[in-house]
Amino acid sequence: MSAPMKPTILNLLTSLKDSGRRRKILSALVIGLIFLAGASLKGVAAPGVPHAGTGIHDAVETYTFTIIKDNSVVSDLPDIIQVHVTPTPAYPPGEPLTFSIQGSTYTPTIYTDASGNAVLQFSGVNPGPVTVTIYKGQNTLGPVVGTVTVNFIATPGPIDPSKSYIGVVQTPNIADGVSQDIVKAHLVDIYGNPMYNTPVDFSIVSGVASFVAGPTVSTDPLSGAHPGEAFATLVSTTVGSVNVRAIVGGVTLLSSNGSTAVPVLFVVGPPDASKSLISVVHSPETANGTNQDVVKAHIVDANNHVIANASVTFAIYSGTGQFVGNATVTTDVNGDVTIPIVSTVAGDVQVQAQVNGTSISNGAGGTTVTVQFVADVPSTATSYISVVHSPETANGTNQDLVKIHLADPKGNLIGGAWVTFTILSGTGQFVGSATVQTGGPSSGSFGEFTIPIVSTVVGDVVIQCQVNGTPFIFSNNTDGGKSVKVQFVAGAPDASKSVISVVQSPAAADGVGQDIVKVHLVDANGNPTSGTVTFSIFSGTGQFVGNATVNVTVDGTIALVSNVVGNVVVQAQLPDGSFISNGSGGNSVTVQFVAGAPVASKSLLSVVQSPATADGVTQDVVKVHLVDANGNPTTGTVTFSILSGTGQFVGSVTVNVNVDATIPLVSTVAGDVVVQAKLADGTFVSNGSGGNSVTVQFVAGPGVPSAPNAPSGKGTMLTTIKNYAAADGTAIDKVNAHITDAYGNVVKNEVVTFSIRTGGTADGTAQLVGTVTVTTDANGNATMSITNTVAGTVWIDATIIYNANPTALIDGSYQEVTFVNQPDVTNPETKLIVIVYEALADGQSTTVVKAHVVDQNGTALPDQEVKFSIDSGNAQIITPGPWKTDPNGDVSIDLTSTKPGFVLVTATVSVSGVDKPITFGSPARVKFAPINIYVPKVFTPNGDGTNDILKPILVGISAFHYFNVYNRWGNLVFTTQDPNHGWDGTFKGVPQPVETYLWIAEGVDINGKKIVAKGMTSLVK
Repeated sequence: MSAPMKPTILNLLTSLKDSGRRRKILSALVIGLIFLAGASLKGVAAPGVPHAGTGIHDAVETYTFTIIKDNSVVSDLPDIIQVHVTPTPAYPPGEPLTFSIQGSTYTPTIYTDASGNAVLQFSGVNPGPVTVTIYKGQNTLGPVVGTVTVNFIATPGPIDPSKSYIGVVQTPNIADGVSQDIVKAHLVDIYGNPMYNTPVDFSIVSGVASFVAGPTVSTDPLSGAHPGEAFATLVSTTVGSVNVRAIVGGVTLLSSNGSTAVPVLFVVGPPDASKSLISVVHSPETANGTNQDVVKAHIVDANNHVIANASVTFAIYSGTGQFVGNATVTTDVNGDVTIPIVSTVAGDVQVQAQVNGTSISNGAGGTTVTVQFVADVPSTATSYISVVHSPETANGTNQDLVKIHLADPKGNLIGGAWVTFTILSGTGQFVGSATVQTGGPSSGSFGEFTIPIVSTVVGDVVIQCQVNGTPFIFSNNTDGGKSVKVQFVAGAPDASKSVISVVQSPAAADGVGQDIVKVHLVDANGNPTSGTVTFSIFSGTGQFVGNATVNVTVDGTIALVSNVVGNVVVQAQLPDGSFISNGSGGNSVTVQFVAGAPVASKSLLSVVQSPATADGVTQDVVKVHLVDANGNPTTGTVTFSILSGTGQFVGSVTVNVNVDATIPLVSTVAGDVVVQAKLADGTFVSNGSGGNSVTVQFVAGPGVPSAPNAPSGKGTMLTTIKNYAAADGTAIDKVNAHITDAYGNVVKNEVVTFSIRTGGTADGTAQLVGTVTVTTDANGNATMSITNTVAGTVWIDATIIYNANPTALIDGSYQEVTFVNQPDVTNPETKLIVIVYEALADGQSTTVVKAHVVDQNGTALPDQEVKFSIDSGNAQIITPGPWKTDPNGDVSIDLTSTKPGFVLVTATVSVSGVDKPITFGSPARVKFAPINIYVPKVFTPNGDGTNDILKPILVGISAFHYFNVYNRWGNLVFTTQDPNHGWDGTFKGVPQPVETYLWIAEGVDINGKKIVAKGMTSLVK
């Protein structure tokens, strides 16, 4: 057997002649698998399609033999032989070639393909050379066209660096010390055989990583998944590129691009909130909505690798502030991102930052950082100076108090500011230094300072202030904001400095004429003052007019009367027991009483002429007779007046009387007129019977059918006084004929005739009750009752005899009465309705319950008596009965209570004379509540018109301060000082999410107590 053949091309040329015979050209590609040397040799041919041709050709065929694969490892890859046939001239493909393989009985026939090629592949079992003989034709009987020897080897040969290589299988992975990058070494020997079970030395040329299974890895065996390939796995905790090299037997493998190493990449992992950090970059800043605090987020993975382009969402956890720009931002190449925050509210703002929905650490066990906003410079719009306490006594000790309230333009209080108070006008002294600092946040008077002032001078003291050395204008002051005014008042009266004196004397000793004494009060410093003075008579006979103890403001007087002529000595005593000086070394003054003027109690008022017709012409006459206190006739001035009734004096009402005088009266109004006569001293002349008035009378004229001269609503008229009776033949409607004279005065004993006029809807069955003629009573009224058995209207006329007309129609028209069906308590529209559900349990505030009554047709029934009762609870019905329905079928009652709790109300309505309970809406429940501010627990701002607005309910609140709503983050989403203006569930026009909100409300109750209420409410859609 010859030596193994090298992988070269053998050009074996054989010339064949076919004299006179048509040559068949067969084309096929045959792949054979041959097992040699002790094993059965087998070839597998893919038969071609023989081509049958005709004609005789003298041609030369050229055969080219190529060993495509040689030196294959036994039982592994096949060796491959190709025979290329070149006919001259060119014959069609499909020529059969038969291959005889040394040591094998299998002789496959392979047809040339369209390119003239026949290919044989076969594997060996034993190493060594194998010779293949090729015959032309379909068997070995044909001529031999050539032989080819190939070789098989036992194991792979030396490595072929040109075909072996190093490559990357898997990259990138996270630099977490666990995730793996994979590098592969692919080994091929010089014969193209995979090199299995071959150790490969991997090494790291650059970068930081480690091999999981060590740097030396053997290629997979022949039976492995990847024969001839070795895989190295690497892990790292360092972000970056790692270059890996592979050496086999001293040969460095090259990559596909010719480099001696391949790169793998380890990258950062996902953000780790516990390793990332939120911190404050800049704080504090001014709370002016412009200056910015700055917060930074530093984002790393679990191994502290910085992460660029990470999305970070900042949120305000507590406090009031706004981010400048979008709250979701992206980290830079250093894993950092900053966000500015502004605010108009001084105070702390807690900020969080989230990555992938998780809050990052602040490095101190929490997830928030705190920035601070501080107050701006003082603002004239929000700062003010005010009076805390004034007035006080001008005694150099008692203190008035003035306060400065200092805030920035946003209303933030400013502590620690230097303020200097000065007195612009008036006399006073500050207690302590006039230059002070406003209180700090923990002082209890943050942003404020209250300064006391004392004085010994009564009057106003005008106070200014300077802030930080500069005069400051406050927005609340009427003089342009420059000052406030306090007052110092006088002290208690001093008897030795005050004075008692006589104002008026003498007076008539008639018990009416008055002497007058005055006191002038001053304090110890001579300042006019006020106080209580008790007057007393030291000697003589007299009486004080009114209480002898008088509250005096600087000056006070008291009058004395007497029936005894002579001197009366008067004193004035202060509450401390001291007597007021008369300015001449004493403590009393003297007044005098003399005889004289008319006395009303002894004089007489009487009637000269009465009664008279109330026609404005006929006169009643009254007379006055004057005497003094001793009964002697006297003169004087008398003023007549009408105490009650309607009348007019003829002539002047003030008369100079010489003992006797009379005055006439006229009237157009029938009735009594009570007349008085007053003396110049204001007393009324006696009537001799214990009174001080007399009565004259004006009587009505004849009745008239209409009285156009009468006051509106006072003349003759026909009215319905009872209506909407049940059409049961028993219940009655009523009309009333009211008869007056031409001036509207009622006429009694006038005969009125009633009749039914045709025209009503139910006049055919209506009946007048009793006689049709009725005489007016003392009030000028004549009434007629009507019954009916049919529901509908009835027209009623009334006439009197006037100017020989026996049927003068009064009021010019008829009255319509209506009969209705019975109330129907089975109709759901007959029901109780709560109008005002809740009221304060103070005995004054009221709840309201209404009854609505209809008949069987649902028609509202007026004039139906409803009887209300309290079924349970403590309350009182304050609406006076009886309770009758109005034209709309409604009647309401008001209830009060002094005890908080629920009250149940029931009601009945009369049906055919029987009280039937109203069941629908019964019992009606109302509530009496204690003083508080209430807010519903749920509201639904969905635009359906029901429960869309969240408003506070005030019970017993006299002054409302504010109503605030906060979201779950503590941000203020709504505020109002108007209790009628509620929250519609939006913030800056944006609907807020469905969640629970905190509310706080404040006000002052009717007792002056501050009420602060808070609670939770749910927004539901």
